[in-house]
Amino acid sequence: MKYLKFPMLKPISFFVLTFIVSFSGNAQLFEKISFEGDAVTKFSIGKETRDVIQYRENVSVNVPKNSKFNNMVYGINLSINYELNDSFLTGIGSGINVVEAESHPVIGSEYYSKILLPFYLRLRYQKNISKNWKFITDLNAGYQYTDFRYGNSDEGFDFKEKGGLLANIDLGVGKNIGKYTSFFKLGYELNQFQHEDSLGWVDTTLDYDDKVEYKTYFNFIKLSLTIQL
Repeated sequence: MKYLKFPMLKPISFFVLTFIVSFSGNAQLFEKISFEGDAVTKFSIGKETRDVIQYRENVSVNVPKNSKFNNMVYGINLSINYELNDSFLTGIGSGINVVEAESHPVIGSEYYSKILLPFYLRLRYQKNISKNWKFITDLNAGYQYTDFRYGNSDEGFDFKEKGGLLANIDLGVGKNIGKYTSFFKLGYELNQFQHEDSLGWVDTTLDYDDKVEYKTYFNFIKLSLTIQL
């Protein structure tokens, strides 16, 4: 009578029992999963360059191609990883990165803080070099979200900045400390940002809807202090 009164009780009980049995039978699967937290600092490097975009006849726009931040980028990234075998690991991660006092893209005398949200996939090669020490190489690739808009009006925005692709490679050394492993990593990272500028406020012969789109690239030296659980 109980199952007639509560028709969903039987399938739910069966699901819970199946989950418990599966969990017990796959304990080794969960032992291969690890969590990591990264404290990240990035320094802009490289030469700043510009590019000329020919919008139409007699109208060209000079835009930044490779650029640099005024200050260091700080961030916290979190990831979940799965150990494929003794040598390779894969995972996914995200976080929040911030750079302060960045030059305003339109108003030369103003500054703002930029917030970056990376989302990435990871492939790691790892090798034990002694009982407690480990060498790793990380290759991360994904997308980094940001959103800056200036000049909001009925017609739209004078300037838009969005995120873009990111990629980095890290080399690191880690030491086992009880149940945890701490890593120090040194790497290189490439960030891409997508821009859309209105040309109406640049040249009176152009309409507000006349826009130019371009991509700007940033190169970084990246330092990370990582704790693996």
